[in-house]
Amino acid sequence: MPFNYPNQIPVDFINPQPLNGQTIHDSSFPDKVDVLIVGAGPAGLMAANALSSFGINVRIIDQRPASIVAGQADGIQPRTTEVLQSYGLANRLLREGNQLWEISFWNPGSRGTIERSERIPDVTTPTARYPFEVTLHQGAIENIFIDAMSTRGLIVDRPTTVHDWAILSSTEAQNGYRIKITLGHLTEPKHIKLSQFPSNNTDPKKENEQNGYVKETIVYAKYVIGCDGAHSWVRKKLGFTLNGEQTSKHENEFLVCEVSISFSETR
Repeated sequence: MPFNYPNQIPVDFINPQPLNGQTIHDSSFPDKVDVLIVGAGPAGLMAANALSSFGINVRIIDQRPASIVAGQADGIQPRTTEVLQSYGLANRLLREGNQLWEISFWNPGSRGTIERSERIPDVTTPTARYPFEVTLHQGAIENIFIDAMSTRGLIVDRPTTVHDWAILSSTEAQNGYRIKITLGHLTEPKHIKLSQFPSNNTDPKKENEQNGYVKETIVYAKYVIGCDGAHSWVRKKLGFTLNGEQTSKHENEFLVCEVSISFSETR
């Protein structure tokens, strides 16, 4: 069910309306925010939607010129569906997605064809409120968050990346905004394709300036949330390393693809 923090003006998650009837346009992104979120994938959009729901001043940026249109992560577990329902987002998810109740395994058969060797339930938790997994491609999942955020006047600032930041002293900070962030606003000529995240180059400003498609602005924030993926610039800037091995180094790799089949199978 919808919830609110104590002493907070109630938020109608089921029938959200724009704040004060106003929307934020591309030219009016705030230069002082409580939270700057870097990366507008599902994690960043979830954070932006949740924080803005509670009246926290948020700005979210992403280097991609648009949300993805297909593929990548596409499975929503039952508990995640419950969390989305607490924000009033599960109904659309269930309407647009597919319910995955069971999984079939197919292997080579004795007659030179493939045969179904096993069928198992996808969700085995008996107390699950939603006893199935929901499958919906990542682009559509992102759009659910984007549309919900837009009713509160919050849109993704794109294509934009972080060039640098500095932590200000308490005497330099303005009303608690101790993080000074330099943003680079990018354009995408037809012969240049912007990737989802900065490349392995640890200096995105230098990389972008080589192409000459950058306009810088300064933003002040109290907090920065890094949701910029496996090659996170935020993580590198903080000096953290991502421990572990790349997926390609593992033996148990798998392929996800959309195919047409010539035999009967429940969808």
